[in-house]
Amino acid sequence: MSASIAQKASKPTVAIVLCTYNGAQHIDEQLDSLLSQQWPSCILANDDSSTDNTVERLHLKCRKQQDKVIEREINVGYVRNFERGIAHALEQGFDYIALSDQDDIWHPDRIKNGMQTILDVEQTEGESVPLLVHSDLTMIDSSGQIVHDSYFRYRQYSIGNAKNLAVILGQNGVMGNTILMNRALARLALPFPEKVHVHDYWLALLAELYGERRLLAKPGVSYRIHSSNASNSTDSMKFGPLRHFTKITWHRLFQRDFRLPYKEDSRVRTLEALQDIRNTRPALDDKQSVHVDALLAYLNFSKPRHILLRDMFRYNFLRQGWRHRMRFTLALMTTRRYSQKKND
Repeated sequence: MSASIAQKASKPTVAIVLCTYNGAQHIDEQLDSLLSQQWPSCILANDDSSTDNTVERLHLKCRKQQDKVIEREINVGYVRNFERGIAHALEQGFDYIALSDQDDIWHPDRIKNGMQTILDVEQTEGESVPLLVHSDLTMIDSSGQIVHDSYFRYRQYSIGNAKNLAVILGQNGVMGNTILMNRALARLALPFPEKVHVHDYWLALLAELYGERRLLAKPGVSYRIHSSNASNSTDSMKFGPLRHFTKITWHRLFQRDFRLPYKEDSRVRTLEALQDIRNTRPALDDKQSVHVDALLAYLNFSKPRHILLRDMFRYNFLRQGWRHRMRFTLALMTTRRYSQKKND
């Protein structure tokens, strides 16, 4: 299916890698939005051993010739399911892959806007350059009502189009359900590192390190927030004035048991995979290594706290907003939750 850019005037078909697990409640709405895209696409559904009627719903909706429903017998979790789905799309010869969760609603121009951008970049950078396009999201509740018109503003992310490895390493903001990538990035990403904590973080890192990333400011997905989300569930997301206040018990205050961002999501294993001498991907340059080393020092608590604090601000690893940064400063300097490896 590979072709030169000049031959792509006919609009290359995009493979939508849809990963599902017990998603029957919202899967019909998601599938309808995938089938309504304003760009040629097909659905490669990868079901991770559902026990409800998700697979039945998939078979009813996915009827185009190139659509496929793959039923897995062993549950491996959503990260490895996406890894298998991306690998399958490559095996089928697709040059462009979009990732889809099972419970969102895509806007009709989600793929069209992404493909117009990715083809423009390929025209100047070439097809061999790993490319990733992503967007902001509208946030909706379980019933489909809008709870916030911008995920980026809600999370106070400062991500933009310009290369900024520190932002991608730390606050990130590249959401998997908005990702569209070319074949070069998909091939570079496989296989995923062992115990990678989320697939979108890994893909965003590779694009920032070795290729190009483009942000579409206009939301392309209505992101459903509900209690069963793999991440960002209703248990962790608050709206209105109360979102600025967290539930801290007197016991935690007394024990100074304050949780720090990034330290408990296994992000450290992903970064260590970049430094592994057995890694077949290109080595990091000096500037990239400085950023990765600084964040790893924080994740491992391997330097004095005031140095860690300085570097977290210096390299802009943190989200914007004075409340967030003030809470972080107090938590880092006082928490007893983590053992300091040295020099505390």
